[in-house]
Amino acid sequence: MPSLFKPLTELFGATASTIWSWTQHNSLLREIESRFQSLEVLKDGIEKAVASVAQVALTRINEYLGPTIEHILLIQEKGFLTAASDTQRSLVVGLDTMFVIKEEDRNFFAPSPHVAIGRTTTPDDWAIARVLSYNHENGQIVLRILTVYGDPGPHSDWSIGALPGAVLPVLDAAEIAEDAVVDVEADRAAVAADRAAVAADKTALQADKTAMIAARNDLFARYLGPLAASPGAGVNGQFYYNTTDGRLYVYGNGSWAAPVEPASYVPIRQQFVATQGQTVFTLTAGFEGVDVFVNGILLQKTEDYTVNSPSVTLLEGASAGDVVNTLAWAFRNDPPTDGYYLNTEVDALLATFQAQVNATVAAALAAKPSSAEVKAIARKNALIYG
Repeated sequence: MPSLFKPLTELFGATASTIWSWTQHNSLLREIESRFQSLEVLKDGIEKAVASVAQVALTRINEYLGPTIEHILLIQEKGFLTAASDTQRSLVVGLDTMFVIKEEDRNFFAPSPHVAIGRTTTPDDWAIARVLSYNHENGQIVLRILTVYGDPGPHSDWSIGALPGAVLPVLDAAEIAEDAVVDVEADRAAVAADRAAVAADKTALQADKTAMIAARNDLFARYLGPLAASPGAGVNGQFYYNTTDGRLYVYGNGSWAAPVEPASYVPIRQQFVATQGQTVFTLTAGFEGVDVFVNGILLQKTEDYTVNSPSVTLLEGASAGDVVNTLAWAFRNDPPTDGYYLNTEVDALLATFQAQVNATVAAALAAKPSSAEVKAIARKNALIYG
């Protein structure tokens, strides 16, 4: 019998400097061979023992785990913690209602404190209930209905499933969230409508701004300023002040002509600073006609004011600090000095009004007035300059 448990180095006493002979080599090989033969004998016994243990393990698995696996597969097939009932019932909030679980589902159904009651034919009809009692043997389950959604019945295609205990707060939170979503969608629609309205107002304001600038440019194009002589051919409606003879000339029908004679037609200009709500403004002399400007904007006779020489009455009271300018015309053979303009002052008068119009336009553009205000300015300026 070989020495299986004794190391080969001890049997042969070999060291790093040992020189092996053929006899020693043969002895070493015979020792190794004898040990392998012993292992072959043990191998057969080990293989038989392993096979025996495996057989015992498989038998135990089949006996104990097989039914459990089949049970799990059946639960997976039918659904986890759910059961069917064909008891015909109506769902009424607060009413204790008894259902009978189908026999084939009773072994797998273990209801939680709260359950969901639905229908197998539609997802729209369902309820939440609290479990009052459940008899595993006969399948009778008594439920107190807490909430009902959809058609309450009667129906007979019920499906009852377990729910977590905090389901009611979750449902309340979900309902609040749904309401919030509806509100958000409504707000989005309102914002979209507001954006569309703002875009429309912006377009209208831009159009009004364009019209106002066009009216201003038309004024500048019509008034040529103070000139010593006729500028030659012009456009109908253009006018200028002749500094040589002190007359105002207007172009029409192919020629420049003075509409009135300075000796008989005298402009009268007065300026007032209004008090709050003031409507009546009285000039220092009578007149035949008058134009009224409030903060540089020409008002329309009859629509904005009435006249009764020597007074002008606004139909709508002015605001405190409004600057009211009146430009009246009077026929005089020998005009007095007070309250009247000399011919040499006419150009300065027109220049003042032009500056006021420019300032008013610049202020309106800078302040971005409302669409209605811009339209009013454009309409009134259009009335002044044709």
